[in-house]
Amino acid sequence: AGKGDWARAEPAYARYTELRPTDADGWHRLGAARFYTERYSAAVGAFRRAGREAREARHQTEALNPAA
Repeated sequence: AGKGDWARAEPAYARYTELRPTDADGWHRLGAARFYTERYSAAVGAFRRAGREAREARHQTEALNPAA
């Protein structure tokens, strides 16, 4: 994907994370879009949020199924 593709995708990923704020994949994709459009500080924030959401999802899964 070229820089223009990422620039067009970024608003959609931003909206997606507004609608699904706990979706780690959405935050990761938003981070990628911001990284590839050279918005590095914003990308770092999105990647960090992706990590937090992924950890939270894992903790919830472990709480529901301790054997997992």
